[in-house]
Amino acid sequence: MIYAPLPAIFTDMKIIIIVSSVLTFMVCTYGIALAKEMTLLQPGTRDDYGSGSSYHTEWYFPGGLGDVGYFVGHPNGLPRSDRGLVRFNLSSYLLRPVDTVLLKTAQLHFSITWVTGKEQVRVLEVSHLNYDALSFSGNDLVNADAKMVGTVTIRSGQAAVKEFSINVLLFIKEDIYKGNKYAAFRFRDVTAEQKGNPDLAAAGVVFSAPPSKTLTLIIEEK
Repeated sequence: MIYAPLPAIFTDMKIIIIVSSVLTFMVCTYGIALAKEMTLLQPGTRDDYGSGSSYHTEWYFPGGLGDVGYFVGHPNGLPRSDRGLVRFNLSSYLLRPVDTVLLKTAQLHFSITWVTGKEQVRVLEVSHLNYDALSFSGNDLVNADAKMVGTVTIRSGQAAVKEFSINVLLFIKEDIYKGNKYAAFRFRDVTAEQKGNPDLAAAGVVFSAPPSKTLTLIIEEK
């Protein structure tokens, strides 16, 4: 499945988050108030997102790969096949009886600022980790207990910032039903991993910085 970019309403939006005891409200700088039933979740700390090599899982970096950032693919001339991880805290939903948590939509948002490599098209895969990721390590980059959510196609020469939204409603419902504290997702560059790194050069995508603000999960209740 290929998912379209975000609607214009989300592009370059600065969001103010006001947390009440029950709901999270969002107001954007354009003066458009989003429905009060919507909650925006972001990674809380660098422990909640990171990237690293799926070939050498000891090369996992909380928060991303230093100056390179949150990179997925081959960040240098080595065949690293770096993948990205992110998790969102669902604790507020677990405080309520599960039959009262009636979700309408759940969208995972992310944006890409840089695409490198000679391929004209790159395919980025998003997967959901089917377990409660209480902490991240390199093992989560390759753990087989995951299910693909979908893919997005990124073309070379696109605008500097390309934003995407992908439907993760069924996965969030499952996490809440199972009592998972976190909903966790993994990104991988399918193109990079299938082709390897024959040119011994960087090939992949860089997510917009800072990931703590640009990797978001928006949940809407009925």
